[in-house]
Amino acid sequence: MPALLYGQSASHPYENPRFQRLYATLRQPSSLVSKNLSLREVARAVEASLQHKVWLDRRVDGEQILQLESGQRTYQELLTLINSLSNTETTCLENIIYISPAHYIPRIEFSYWNLYTGSENGMWRKTASPLEWKTSIEVSELMSLLEKQQGFPLQERESVPHDRWASGSFPLCSHAARWTCVLAGFDGTIDRDARANWKFSAMLEVSNVRFEYSDLTKRYSKGKLQNWRTKWPDSIVTPRAAGRFLIEAPVAAHRELATMAWDAKLKTQPPSKTPVSEQAKYSLTLKEWTIGVGLPELAKQLGLEITPWPLPDNMMNRQIELTLKDATIDEMLQQIGKQANLDLKRVGKKIQVQVEKN
Repeated sequence: MPALLYGQSASHPYENPRFQRLYATLRQPSSLVSKNLSLREVARAVEASLQHKVWLDRRVDGEQILQLESGQRTYQELLTLINSLSNTETTCLENIIYISPAHYIPRIEFSYWNLYTGSENGMWRKTASPLEWKTSIEVSELMSLLEKQQGFPLQERESVPHDRWASGSFPLCSHAARWTCVLAGFDGTIDRDARANWKFSAMLEVSNVRFEYSDLTKRYSKGKLQNWRTKWPDSIVTPRAAGRFLIEAPVAAHRELATMAWDAKLKTQPPSKTPVSEQAKYSLTLKEWTIGVGLPELAKQLGLEITPWPLPDNMMNRQIELTLKDATIDEMLQQIGKQANLDLKRVGKKIQVQVEKN
């Protein structure tokens, strides 16, 4: 089946439920507008709005200023716009949005695919619990935390260059996804040495990967499969017994095969909005979340409108850092407003905003 490097696996990285949820979420509409915000601030705003981790490659200039004008677009289209303005590219590693310098994504996806599919016992695709570091951290310290979760050391990790990173976190995801995030910025990955120990290694040259599919003709019409073959002419499709097909193709081609079936379903489904309910409880974590960027996104998710809007610039730039668990909409708005020195009240299907008097 897959990776030409390490062996066989029945698990397709892009049929992972966490990736499927993120893929669907990125097709929802976004109203995020950025004026004089850095790429890092925009990434944090997207992360807070989607409640999905956004990881900036260490080689990306996170301080460059972006101007995102208003307009109707999905989150996927928003990420494409961010890429064009910042000379970056984006991929999804399960439920993590990874932003890298341009032209690096094929190598990053290749490394992730081989880790996820390559080990015989599936250790790299096992799910790791969420991880957070609340202060800046040496990369070596972060790798020690990952090793502790995984249960064994990584050989030759001293070859990873020294670097110090700001506070951050990983969601519930595979070991393959988080190790790829940490090492890709050093143009590195994980490979095996002559004794079959796992070690830090320079990224390998990109090549096609293999996967055996059992249900292609059931999932797709002949027309869709032919369109896919036309788009990826160098892919090799070999029929196997019992209606199975072995496909050797770029990682991106395998991802497209996994997502083609979802696209038709997503096009027929209206964007979902969280129903406003007096009994509903919400949990969220906001970090460096600004009123001007985050509040419209939150309102959209709740199916509410903000009035008056927009606010004066000095109010739009107010930052919020907040963690809430099992809070009602009114409690959530109260706590956000308290930090921003604003009175946020839900009246019907609107959020009314007033400046609090000191």
